[in-house]
Amino acid sequence: MTAQSTTNNKLGKLYAGLSEIERARLLARLWREKNGAELDRLRTSVPDDRAGKAYNEALAALRGLNSAFVLYQFMYLRTGFDRDFFAFHTLQIPHHEEGSARDVLNRLSDLLSYPVTQSEYTALVKRERATLLAVEDWADLIWGEEDLRPELQGLMTEYHDPYSYNEMSAEEREALLARYYARVGEEVRAAIDRDELPKPRKAPKSASIHATPDTIWLPAGALSDWAKGTTEETYPVTAGDAAPAIELFHGSTMKCEVLPDSEAGQVKARRAKLRDVLLQIGRYSLHIPQDRLDSLSFEPTRNEREWRRASDFVATLWKASDDGLNRDEALRSLMTEFAGRKATLRVLTDIIGTLQREIFGDEDSLDTDARKLLENAWESAKPTEEVLSLFHKMPLAPGVTEPWPELDDEAVYAQLRPFYEQHIRAGAQE
Repeated sequence: MTAQSTTNNKLGKLYAGLSEIERARLLARLWREKNGAELDRLRTSVPDDRAGKAYNEALAALRGLNSAFVLYQFMYLRTGFDRDFFAFHTLQIPHHEEGSARDVLNRLSDLLSYPVTQSEYTALVKRERATLLAVEDWADLIWGEEDLRPELQGLMTEYHDPYSYNEMSAEEREALLARYYARVGEEVRAAIDRDELPKPRKAPKSASIHATPDTIWLPAGALSDWAKGTTEETYPVTAGDAAPAIELFHGSTMKCEVLPDSEAGQVKARRAKLRDVLLQIGRYSLHIPQDRLDSLSFEPTRNEREWRRASDFVATLWKASDDGLNRDEALRSLMTEFAGRKATLRVLTDIIGTLQREIFGDEDSLDTDARKLLENAWESAKPTEEVLSLFHKMPLAPGVTEPWPELDDEAVYAQLRPFYEQHIRAGAQE
């Protein structure tokens, strides 16, 4: 008998004397090391049917843990997590573009001007001063302003400052505002009684559905002259008063540049140029469909009805901008998909841990390639979970009551865990 044969016999006897758990641990180690010769020796040294059954169960589990089923799951999950990460940033790109564009537009509105002729401006002032306002709406317009007449300035001290700088509950803020509106109404009624303001007018046809029979309607010019000391010559109008399209580009407070009627051609040319520039921003940075932008007019509206119609159309473009992104809806879908993937990865990881403890005596039951794939999958999940979890710390958008989806789906885990474990224990044979 050769020395090699003697060694083989000794190892065979050693393997035959191992306990079931020792044999399973050795099986896992030899598999991990890809030592085919010793695996064969271990297999042939199994002493009896009972030991052979335990060996076969361990071998089936080992094959299942390192099967194509498990390896493809690891690769699929890693690719999915990478996809989630890039999908998140793809969603953020237009959001950041829009935010940056609106920030620039806010700054530009203080630098740019909206050109109008003297005749256009005169008609605009007359129209704006004649516009009927509900006193409650007007109270919103002067909220927080300075240089008001003394009784109104006193209301700002009494109501605006505490509202802005004190900690209050939502109910306390609502009650404070109700008192503010009531007090403004009292001051207006007193001014009407003193003939400082004209008698109330009939509610316009466009009156808000929230208006009541007691609502006071007065011309905007009369209210401004009484509260701020303006006149027809000093009454402030802005680009947004002339053309609601300007509002879409944060230029509603843009100043009007009044030019002589003799320069009407230049005025229209400048408005056209302003329109071209802003529409490019709307198309490429605010992501508003071009066919919707093409309907925007930057020409001064001629009456209140035309202004309201243009303003309603602008409101649809704000919605078109939001719908074009559908960011929150897409984020919710992304979170749900991520949660399912993470639950699946947790199922596989927990099954590996369970079988490793129960069958292989804590010996690593994955070969080096499979272990690396598992680690890579978890590493790919981390950055996406970090960015998505930030939304759980932020308040929901106004009107939204549904919380953000959790980032680990327990229902998916409960559904997959028994099926996957049974499949892997049996060798994961298709």
